[in-house]
Amino acid sequence: KKLADLESRLIGMETYAAKDNTGILLNLKIAELKRKVMSGEVYSNELNIVKGLIDSGTFQTNLRFRNALEYLSQKAESGILTPSQLERRFNDLIPDILIAEDLTGVSSWWMNALNNIKNAVSIRKTDGSSYSPEGLDSLVANIESWLKNSDLTSALEALSALPPAVQTLINAWKTDLEIWLYSEDALNDLELIAAETYLTALASEPIL
Repeated sequence: KKLADLESRLIGMETYAAKDNTGILLNLKIAELKRKVMSGEVYSNELNIVKGLIDSGTFQTNLRFRNALEYLSQKAESGILTPSQLERRFNDLIPDILIAEDLTGVSSWWMNALNNIKNAVSIRKTDGSSYSPEGLDSLVANIESWLKNSDLTSALEALSALPPAVQTLINAWKTDLEIWLYSEDALNDLELIAAETYLTALASEPIL
């Protein structure tokens, strides 16, 4: 009787091992992909592994899953800027941002040149308070603070309040900021869908 019971359990284990265990492997590979993306490194190899797993598993028909992979594919060969890199680049842009506020498309070339010279040295407080509470400097200080605390969503929302000339100046930087946030959302989608699917499948498995 004990031998028969052991044989039954072994058959059950063999049957389970023969099933599609893509789910657990996929979750592990998504975790590896996320670590690589969030570090700012190239992640094409990790992304291709995840794509290969869904092509041979049950995730190939999940549109939301595939959309997330498609978005991440855009920067797989170069990597994305991390929050610390975005913060440093914004700090580098601050002198030009304060100058750009005074430049307009209708100003004469000599007036723009004069403003450039006048604003070559900018006075700003560095203790978190604003030199001009109602002006551009206050908004820039807030954006600096949000970036320092990795609150990139608040920083992005604040950009719409910047003068048009400044928005044009930082457009490329804003794009990099959006790429980080959208990539983070895409990774969260991958993790959530893969985990939910695996747990659902696991719950339906008979106890051996």
